Amino acid sequence: MDGIIIERIPVNRLFRKRVKFHFGMWVWISIAEKHEVFLDDLDKVDPEQLGIDALFFAAQWGEYMDGKKRSVTYDKFAKWAELIPAKQMTRITKCMQESRVGGKSIMQIASESKKKQAPKK
Repeated sequence: MDGIIIERIPVNRLFRKRVKFHFGMWVWISIAEKHEVFLDDLDKVDPEQLGIDALFFAAQWGEYMDGKKRSVTYDKFAKWAELIPAKQMTRITKCMQESRVGGKSIMQIASESKKKQAPKK
């Protein structure tokens, strides 16, 4: 199941833009390809970079699924991500965590990969 949320995020101090975040399989595959890791190894990517990438690719996928021209660039979105209030970011992050990758939520995949990496006693 894809996670979909629509938020009006700030693009500067005065204006807000309606953005549809669509956390689907394409988002996670795009992040893995960008950082040249497998889906199970996404926890090896810098968490701050992973967050911005996830939001950016989800916004792009949301525009694509609505049939709109892709208007969001990575540089623009990196600046916008810094302006998102904590309350909005919490809602977006919750939606992202509940999105599914191959039947498992992204959080289940992350916890399984950490268990594999834990030293055996």
